[in-house]
Amino acid sequence: MTKDSVGTAAVQGPEEKTRRRNAWALLVTHAVVFVLLLMGFALRVRYAQAEDVHIDWIAIILAAVATVVFIVLLALLLVFRRRAALRHALTTSGVRGPVVLAYWSRMSTPPFLTQEGLTPLGRGLDVAITADPDGIHVRARVRRRLVDFGLIPWSHLESIDSGDKSVGVGIQAKGGVVRIGLRERTPPYADRIELFPLGQAASVAVQALTAAR
Repeated sequence: MTKDSVGTAAVQGPEEKTRRRNAWALLVTHAVVFVLLLMGFALRVRYAQAEDVHIDWIAIILAAVATVVFIVLLALLLVFRRRAALRHALTTSGVRGPVVLAYWSRMSTPPFLTQEGLTPLGRGLDVAITADPDGIHVRARVRRRLVDFGLIPWSHLESIDSGDKSVGVGIQAKGGVVRIGLRERTPPYADRIELFPLGQAASVAVQALTAAR
């Protein structure tokens, strides 16, 4: 199966349609909540003006901007610390060979593990895909320790390729997605794994992994 056929199948499949529908529902919900909050703020402003309360619009705008900047910077800091901790855990554990850092999205990709409870609750998980002559390992930092979910022997792999992937309401992921297909059951992994590479294109990540075969 070619990369284009895999990508087309993913876009046209029922799982993708369900994901897109849920993404639109979430977007509409956020939009409605935002409009309601904005209306509530406008009503409060009109009430304050009716009571002859002086409103400093510059202070309000600065406070709003500062709040947005603080939230964005805090989110970026948490992501940076999480990924730095994963790199440090790999180094201290003596993991060698090609390493591809990637992100598994609970919202945009199918589960890559068949056993619930192995990954923490949340929207996703940072993972490290490593390759050696024996096969591929997927590791993650779970509850402050590095967890190896197990070896996928090369003989169990059907394909490792890259492709396009839509996230959210249909926006193409910048770096694409790494797709790993298994021909033999290899617990706890699912038969199809999709991960978003971090800091590099999916095609480059695939080349790095297959070079160790």
